[in-house]
Amino acid sequence: MALRFIHPPLDGPVTGGTRYNQNLIRAAERVGMRLHSVEWPGQTNIIELLAPFDPQHDVLLWDSLFLSDLAEAPDLGGWPRQGLLVHYLPFANPMLDEPERAHWRRQFQRVAQGMRFLVATGARVADGLRRQFPKCEVFLREPEVDPAFHPWRGRSRVADLMGPVRLITVANLLPAKRQRELLEMLAPIDADWEWHLAGEAGLDPGYADGLRARIRQLGLTRQVVWHGSLPPDELAGLMASMDLFVCYSAFESYGMVLAEAAAVGLPILTTGVGEAERLVENGRSGVVIPVDRADLFEQALSRLLKDGDFRRSLEVRPSTPSSETV
Repeated sequence: MALRFIHPPLDGPVTGGTRYNQNLIRAAERVGMRLHSVEWPGQTNIIELLAPFDPQHDVLLWDSLFLSDLAEAPDLGGWPRQGLLVHYLPFANPMLDEPERAHWRRQFQRVAQGMRFLVATGARVADGLRRQFPKCEVFLREPEVDPAFHPWRGRSRVADLMGPVRLITVANLLPAKRQRELLEMLAPIDADWEWHLAGEAGLDPGYADGLRARIRQLGLTRQVVWHGSLPPDELAGLMASMDLFVCYSAFESYGMVLAEAAAVGLPILTTGVGEAERLVENGRSGVVIPVDRADLFEQALSRLLKDGDFRRSLEVRPSTPSSETV
């Protein structure tokens, strides 16, 4: 029996889902698990995709990024063993209006009801799936921090004592990540700061262009540094050279970047998205603010930029999540 993991091409845009998939494949190889990577671009004939496989001996694990394809596909009931890797619940995205949420809720329910098991990438998502689909087996497999981040933990950040406060946000440039709103908070703060942005700009070019235009309009081009999408080793080194990690995202299923910031020991300011309350010890390793409290987030950001003693007092103690193995 073999597990066929059907996922988008790994050489596409770097997203949290792509990084998770790469990590899952490496972890399976490490433990000798018979997981076969099947790259599929989607929007093509599913029956043709499955033709080489054997329903009696192969277990299918579908990436939830194919939710629309699966919802519109012919009945796959001939596959007695198939599951869905749930990166996130699309209908839980607060950036969507109610008709969009209802559409994604219907699609997800239709697909999930045909699955024998579900794999969640975060504990909250797993709990929600167990409540909604009590007859379906739900596994939890949280992402692992890339080993490239661990050697940087505990190293002295001399930048914190010299020059501007260097803060970093690691996220693809998308409305749900709210870089534009964070820029508007930063602009009036009377402190010497330098904001570093790491993430893919091509997923929503209009949003990225608008952010760049606003930075120029505010006269902040010298205070904002663009890095684009970086491989783990470069990203780890960059994060380790920073003084503060800031995440103003409106929606995350887990919050991998928070785990990575914790791994290098960075003080963290974040909204309470995903598993933030587990990954960040509020008041000790960072500051966690409710998603809808922009006023409190702005106050915390101002204090962290102006009060070096408070910023340096935040020592990150990352938790080690326990996960079930599929």
